[in-house]
Amino acid sequence: MTNNLPVDKKTDYWTVSQQFRDHIRQFFPAKQYSLLEVGCYKGLTAKSLADHFTQYLGLDVQEQYLRAARINNLFNAHVKFQKFDVYNTDWNQITFPADVVLIDAVHEYEYIKQDIDNCLQRFEQAVIIFDDYGAWESVFRAVNEAIAQGKLEVAQEIGLKQGQRLWADESNPYSYTHFGSEGLICRSNPR
Repeated sequence: MTNNLPVDKKTDYWTVSQQFRDHIRQFFPAKQYSLLEVGCYKGLTAKSLADHFTQYLGLDVQEQYLRAARINNLFNAHVKFQKFDVYNTDWNQITFPADVVLIDAVHEYEYIKQDIDNCLQRFEQAVIIFDDYGAWESVFRAVNEAIAQGKLEVAQEIGLKQGQRLWADESNPYSYTHFGSEGLICRSNPR
């Protein structure tokens, strides 16, 4: 029954690949961590990973995405969604006890740097997952700078691999080849 299969990048360009989700499940032991998703979109990643985490909170500023996320996760009682503007609100207002933070919000360089700094200040020991690391130059650059500055250390590459093409169809406007892994799991590097 294909209707029960999770939606991934091959169906919805703006979500993550199934490999990305599988690698998260393999990296984190089940039912031991809480996950905060910054930029939850339609809650598709939450739907796929909900059973693996003890608590899951998705943040987004777009009300239409939050509505879709809530519908997509109607039967996941421990998954919550909240309207939150991560760029104009103090992250200390986030009371959720995140062990893992998945960053997938605005993919512009300055915003990603802000996401990293806010995350490190609010969740000092959190493990941070970056989506679109090898698909967007801005994400790649901001994350690599944080690594070079000693703020982060790489734990594992996840998702589609460097050089892997998302769609084989060259005429597809969303077709691209990853110049780095789709995602990256990092640990904060306290100084």
